[in-house]
Amino acid sequence: MRAAIDQALALDPQLAEAHATLGSFLLYYQHDWPNGERSLLRAIHFVPSYVCAHRAYGFGLMFMRRVDEADRSFSRARALDPLDVQTRVFQGLLRFYQRHFDDAHKMFEGMLVANYNNVVALALLAAICLQFGDVSRTARLCRETMLRHTSLSIGLFGLAVTRAHAGRPQETIAAQSALLSVSERSFVSPYLFAMADCALGDDEAALVCLEKAAVTGDYNFLCSAANPTVNRLHGTAAWQALMQRFGTADT
Repeated sequence: MRAAIDQALALDPQLAEAHATLGSFLLYYQHDWPNGERSLLRAIHFVPSYVCAHRAYGFGLMFMRRVDEADRSFSRARALDPLDVQTRVFQGLLRFYQRHFDDAHKMFEGMLVANYNNVVALALLAAICLQFGDVSRTARLCRETMLRHTSLSIGLFGLAVTRAHAGRPQETIAAQSALLSVSERSFVSPYLFAMADCALGDDEAALVCLEKAAVTGDYNFLCSAANPTVNRLHGTAAWQALMQRFGTADT
């Protein structure tokens, strides 16, 4: 992947797509935000109207907890392309990470009106409903996700976390076991297991899974710096050491 990017930049040092891809690669897989940020800013410099570069830059800023700058980047991307669904999803995710749950709820409800098969909107709306304490609707949304997206594990993971919050640890463990079975056949993000462990109060297991996510190049690891689901880990010595090790903003 890096070789292809380098070849593209050798052919055209001002190719915005290559700079944006390099920035995302450095952020997601090498946890090198300083150089990733420089590459994304180069992409924007060479093509100021390049929506993907603004969106990717906002994504990185969000996980570095530079939320005001992230919001401006997403707003710029939406101004350039008001119909871009991915930018709307990212801006809704930012509201969720800012704990502006009412705003995030409205945004994801609106996305599902336009397209009820939007798996990210379904999953995040479920997470927001859980923050509101609406366990029954959260469970319904997770089951809906499982029915509509049978090849994905995110709905089953959502049920595991929901059952943990409902005080049903045995059902949570059963859902985790089902996720383990799925992981024997296809990829399941270690980050999902970390959130389920955190919901159960097993901080040690959660940190082990988060480290595995970082080591194996699971870009979901970036979410851990901002996700309310892992709030209980924030500020602990083990958490801060993990964040510093992988170049992520600690909190």
